[in-house]
Amino acid sequence: MKNAAGILLVIYLFFLVPLLAGAFIDAAAGVKRRNISSTYANGFVAMLGIFWGVAVLFLYRGCTLEKLSMVWMLATITICVASILANKKAIYGCFKHKRKSENGHKTVKIAMVVSIIAILFSVVCVKPQMEQTVQTVMTSIDTNSAYIYQPYTGEQYPATQMEKIFSPYEMLYAVTACVSGLHPASLIKVILPLFILPFFMCCYWEIGKFFFKQEKMQAVFLMIVEIIYYVPVYTAVETPVTGIFRSCWNGSVMLECCILPYTFLQVMRMLHFMYGGEKNKVSDCVKHPVIMQAGLIIVLYPAAQLLHHKGWFYVFLMMLLMTLVWFVRKGYKYVRVVGRH
Repeated sequence: MKNAAGILLVIYLFFLVPLLAGAFIDAAAGVKRRNISSTYANGFVAMLGIFWGVAVLFLYRGCTLEKLSMVWMLATITICVASILANKKAIYGCFKHKRKSENGHKTVKIAMVVSIIAILFSVVCVKPQMEQTVQTVMTSIDTNSAYIYQPYTGEQYPATQMEKIFSPYEMLYAVTACVSGLHPASLIKVILPLFILPFFMCCYWEIGKFFFKQEKMQAVFLMIVEIIYYVPVYTAVETPVTGIFRSCWNGSVMLECCILPYTFLQVMRMLHFMYGGEKNKVSDCVKHPVIMQAGLIIVLYPAAQLLHHKGWFYVFLMMLLMTLVWFVRKGYKYVRVVGRH
């Protein structure tokens, strides 16, 4: 019974909270055509960014894990209440859209089945990568602290771990384990992948929607991406970049497989809207598209910083490179047109 209550609490923290956070973003931006993939992905990123702000503020002041857990639970309740008050119809619209996907193309159904099998197989059969996330979480729970004691030796760090405090993704898991009562190993390696991997797939489904207008091609794109990310599971001992199916909870893996590709998508959407001649089409779907894209790009910085101590720099570099590529491509087109005359 205790484990069942803990699992329900995890569902609340990693499904309901991101979904409601995404619904709040949709309501604030005036999204007219909602879908659960973008809502969940946007909300998951927002949840990571908000937790970074809460965790850094309290951990920097020496807050205990129990106090951080209490503050985070109050923050999630605030997010949910604000989302419900902002737009009750937005939540209903997210679930209503699911009916449309169920009646979609046969390839979409195949992609959904493949995705479910990939998630379950990675949880049950794939051997995780060796890293110290579970040990760090267990040490934090046992000592009611954050980054004060070393996870393997139990000795106190000789100095404050500022690098860890400013990228405390393990504390998100520690808080979840603390309030749910679940064992950290079971939580991190069995339960959390059931939420993190769908977030990964939502990111690439949205990228597929940007490049392909047909659902069939979007589904094919998603399956190709899943195959590409699954191959290193059997061909490499350590897969820090493409190890999403092996250690999706690892901060570096989640940054490189989810946050950076999603940053690429948001930058391309912003540039496509501002300079690509798609203003009218985008405006038909979103009332305030520039505000929405700018807000998502801003929240990607703390979300990336939560997962890696140089996350903000990688997001900035991705934005800079994509903007440079965009304008070089546009300039090359202009030069070719002028050269014909």
